[in-house]
Amino acid sequence: MTRWSISMEASVIALDDPLSSMQTPSSQRRRAYSISSIVMALILTACHTLPAKYVEQAERGVTLTSLTGSPQLYRDKVVILGGVLVKEREEGGQVWLHLKNRPLDPKYHPHRPVSLDGPEAGHFWVTVANRQQLPPRYRQWARMTVVGRVIGMTNQEPILLLMYARGWDYSGSNEDTWEASIDPAYVPSIPEGLHGEFQTQ
Repeated sequence: MTRWSISMEASVIALDDPLSSMQTPSSQRRRAYSISSIVMALILTACHTLPAKYVEQAERGVTLTSLTGSPQLYRDKVVILGGVLVKEREEGGQVWLHLKNRPLDPKYHPHRPVSLDGPEAGHFWVTVANRQQLPPRYRQWARMTVVGRVIGMTNQEPILLLMYARGWDYSGSNEDTWEASIDPAYVPSIPEGLHGEFQTQ
């Protein structure tokens, strides 16, 4: 077989290859872009602290400042906040947790606010039906990320009906999660001691 016939045979094989005949430079770019988009989406999903269903339900970019500034705008909406437990009480068949706010990063990890005297250094409340619904080690959590439905305000502090929580201990290496099973229409009464403005918000 001559050199000319070998090179012709190689050309025929290349043209018969379906990928070579179908993929133009632009289609290859589109395919590479699609693959990179899928990979990026998977990476971002893996980095999230929270289940995707809560991220999808929640209002985007809500902070404690925006909640306290426009409480009516977020009434009955699902929001995500970070905090540290500072006080708790049990009243009216509910457990009420008072949290000092910790702003969230893009992965929904709570951190100290830039200014400890600024609006993001405030407090908010979360409530659950009873203590048995909470994870056994929640009092040892150094910080937590909570998902909840806004049900009112008290003393300019938002009150959330807790739907999901993720907490880290002081070492940062151990974490717990908790998920509620609640009636979406359920709204508890705010105890007198919280000085609530629940009914008027």
